[in-house]
Amino acid sequence: MVDPDALSEWVAKAAVDFARAGFSIEVASIQYVDASSIDARTRRGRQGLARLGDEDGLHVAVAGPLRRPKRRPPIRGSWLPKQGVIVLSTDASERTLSHEIGHALGLSHERAEQNLMCSCERVAHAEFSAVQLESMSEAITRRFGAR
Repeated sequence: MVDPDALSEWVAKAAVDFARAGFSIEVASIQYVDASSIDARTRRGRQGLARLGDEDGLHVAVAGPLRRPKRRPPIRGSWLPKQGVIVLSTDASERTLSHEIGHALGLSHERAEQNLMCSCERVAHAEFSAVQLESMSEAITRRFGAR
């Protein structure tokens, strides 16, 4: 189970990151489900977690650890577009949720360590670019209507 303090920290950081685009991040509800039969280290397992959500809003499943092929750093988060669910590892950093929401809103990876969409070890003050903020704002308007 995820540490409630970690979840609060992830949401608080995401709220700050997305406030620059003029929209807010909030938790509508938290549901604890028995996912003991789902192995979140595999893609199939993460897709199983994704099936636990419904079709409204943006859903986040927390499980962990998430596995990656040998010789690569572990996955801390994953956006599953077909299911519309973000899966975070229990050991995700405080900025992983913001990064994965960026993917959910159409952003790709960037190389600059100062950018939240860098899949590298980002610097502490990483943020979205002005172009990315505008792109995400347009995506939110298309998906959820006017802010």
